[in-house]
Amino acid sequence: MMLYLFEIKKFVINRKNMMLGLILSSLLFLGLYFFVFNGPLTAPALKAQLLSSTQQLESSSRATLNGLSKNDRSREFFSKNEEYLEKQIIAIQKNDINQYYDLELQRINFEMKNNQQVVGLSVENLEAEKSYIQLVQSRGLNFEIMPSGQIHAFGQYVRFTFGLFFSSLFLFAFSLFVSIDLSSFLEKKENHFFNFAGIGSLKNILTKVITSVLLTMLWIILLSVIDIVIVGVTSGFGSFNYPAVLSNIWGGEVATTPDNISISNGQVILLSLFYLFIILVFLSTLGALLSALTKRALVVAGIIAVFVVGWSLVENQPAVQGLRRFVPMSYLNPVELLCHPSYLMGNFSYLGGIVYLMICSLIFLFLANLVYKNYKIRRI
Repeated sequence: MMLYLFEIKKFVINRKNMMLGLILSSLLFLGLYFFVFNGPLTAPALKAQLLSSTQQLESSSRATLNGLSKNDRSREFFSKNEEYLEKQIIAIQKNDINQYYDLELQRINFEMKNNQQVVGLSVENLEAEKSYIQLVQSRGLNFEIMPSGQIHAFGQYVRFTFGLFFSSLFLFAFSLFVSIDLSSFLEKKENHFFNFAGIGSLKNILTKVITSVLLTMLWIILLSVIDIVIVGVTSGFGSFNYPAVLSNIWGGEVATTPDNISISNGQVILLSLFYLFIILVFLSTLGALLSALTKRALVVAGIIAVFVVGWSLVENQPAVQGLRRFVPMSYLNPVELLCHPSYLMGNFSYLGGIVYLMICSLIFLFLANLVYKNYKIRRI
């Protein structure tokens, strides 16, 4: 226990960790200010966009209706559809978004029953929108203005904050917290004292891995709580059970409809934070192995930067698609994995990523201990 307390104190008062934590925290809160509170997805902007698109549909329907002869059988359809759209416009102007989507469901059912559409949407798109509306209503929730532009705290956290946390820049920054402790330790020759104190190599490595991962995870959770509270107080918290929108924009597969629309924001948050813990363990053990091999903190940071940032630059290139599912760095974004990408493990991508990263972590830990142990023997 004394060894863990010693490592905790070292981690907390480390100047590098304090500066890096301050920089990342500043980037997150500046991002919230510029892209969430002053960005394009504010409530007035989304409401204006929804009103404009509905008015365009209503104008198109009216123009079509006016161009039909009195005996045309389609007049009844377009007349009824225009009636729905007029009511939806009134609902938006009254800021009654629940009423808008209730009318939207009625209009979709009407269009599908008559096998006609005002705009050229695919049947799949209509079915996806219908499923979304029915799901929100079945959960007894209030609607967001637009499913893909959630502005309440939990939806924003999934849409914006996870976009930062699982970007290559933040993942590399997280690796600096958890991956270079052992290399700095060896670089400063502190291992001589630990050898004298009889502290074994495996215990030494595990102490540094566990301490750095847990403290980094606690800091991320604290940032997350502050993020959600700030957005919740200013824009509303929304619901933990609201359907998340997980269109896969990372993997080169163009998604025209949300993937896994039944999964809630709360599930995405919990699953992603748990997966982030797995990622930190993976990066920490990888750093331990590289530290034991190189004994230089800058070298370890540089190699991990090549792995994380370098792979993000080439992962969508056609030449590497055949190898993509076999590269551990492909499994560093749980939001992408929850979309069941076919280029990885499909429906098993999330669980497969956990198993794959944990197996790699155990291998790295074993090899790091082996190299470090032999290194100590050579030094005695």
